[in-house]
Amino acid sequence: MPATATLSSAVRQIPKIPRAHWLLGNLRPFVSSPPHFLQQAHSRYGPILEVGIPGRRLISMVEPAYIQQVLVGHNRNYIKDPNTRALKISLGEGLLTSDGDFWRKQRRIAQPAFHRHRLQQLAQNMVKHTREMLQQWEHKPGFNLADEMMVLTSDIAATSLFGASVQNNLEIGRALLTAMRYHIQRFNNPFNLPHWMPTPANRRYQRAMQVLDRSVYGMIEQRRRAGQDGQHDLLAMLMEARDEETGEGMSDKQLRDECITLFAAGHETSANALCWLFYLLDQHPQVQQKVVAEIEAVLGQDEPTAGSIRGLEYTFRTIQEGLRLYPPAWIIGREPLADDHIDGYHIPKGAFVTMCTYVVHRLPQLWESPEAFEPDRFLPEAVKARPKYAYFPFGGGPRLCIGNHFALMEMQIVLAMVLQRFRIRCLPGQPAGMEPLITLRPKGGMQVKLEKRRLQEI
Repeated sequence: MPATATLSSAVRQIPKIPRAHWLLGNLRPFVSSPPHFLQQAHSRYGPILEVGIPGRRLISMVEPAYIQQVLVGHNRNYIKDPNTRALKISLGEGLLTSDGDFWRKQRRIAQPAFHRHRLQQLAQNMVKHTREMLQQWEHKPGFNLADEMMVLTSDIAATSLFGASVQNNLEIGRALLTAMRYHIQRFNNPFNLPHWMPTPANRRYQRAMQVLDRSVYGMIEQRRRAGQDGQHDLLAMLMEARDEETGEGMSDKQLRDECITLFAAGHETSANALCWLFYLLDQHPQVQQKVVAEIEAVLGQDEPTAGSIRGLEYTFRTIQEGLRLYPPAWIIGREPLADDHIDGYHIPKGAFVTMCTYVVHRLPQLWESPEAFEPDRFLPEAVKARPKYAYFPFGGGPRLCIGNHFALMEMQIVLAMVLQRFRIRCLPGQPAGMEPLITLRPKGGMQVKLEKRRLQEI
């Protein structure tokens, strides 16, 4: 049944961006730098527009009220976009890719494992891996920060999920990286060969998926045999979880899909968010000085805990501001199941609807001096004054990222522990720019050098 108009009933024409090419439309400029392309387009054509892409009707919207209708008001009329659904061949029917009643059931089963009091049990794991990384940094004058953050967050994600050995972690991480690169290449190519053809790329992808399945199913089977005594990782929580309505647990296939999804989404987003945050702090030493002063006042030289980080209020606002400027989930896509109307605009069934977080977070009508790095934008009174969906780094509505509290706790712990011991300096020309793939990465990584903090600084 078609969704009804909630903001206006008048029929309005969605502005169309003139085609840059008679066949490819705006595909080339869009793919070359989607955030900048959409930022410029919306500044010229307004809060909703249509981008000419071969084979798709792509509608982009950046007005918070429109976004709220898609993610909240009419959320049952919208499923994940085709690019996200394409990830099912790797991630299966996990929370990221599934829709409808199946997704709602899985979310109900998984939600208790992500309650804040259960996640606090994982804080010590985050501290342990960060401590080990910092010990290695004592002998590294410089490195690629993007690589270091990816290793750290994958270690945290793997042991939080599985209590996995380093070898299992490396196998899963490499296999997932191969699979995600495969999907990225297919996203950016409108003329893909079928998955079943024995091309070199397809064969590499299939080998990676065999490693993933062997590793994850092996851990699930081992856990089924040995039982859950003494296990406090997320896999144990998911295996113990039951649907409150039916009493059902997850099958091995459902556990596999959720574990791979959580590992894939849970480590890359946090790694990129931390990388951009250290870059911003290097560029804004006055903000870094205030963060360091707060860490010294609250923690001193003590390692953070799930309880003590609650006192890091300015540090938390700094993380929020970093997520505003460089949201890892830089764009959200949906597809309407039936025609919808938003503020009088007709949104046809089957359209590719995008909401670019990066653009919304930098709209001058929503954010004063939007390019500036100002953590106090997130003081409670400032937050209340803004529209709700002016800021949505973790999505929103029923599909708000289930791991948002995990990610925020991880970022606070890592940031505090690093700044207790080091100042990170980006080398000249770093980063080279943004690489908006499945997540928003620094292009080519981020080469940095380390400076040890003097005791009187901390």
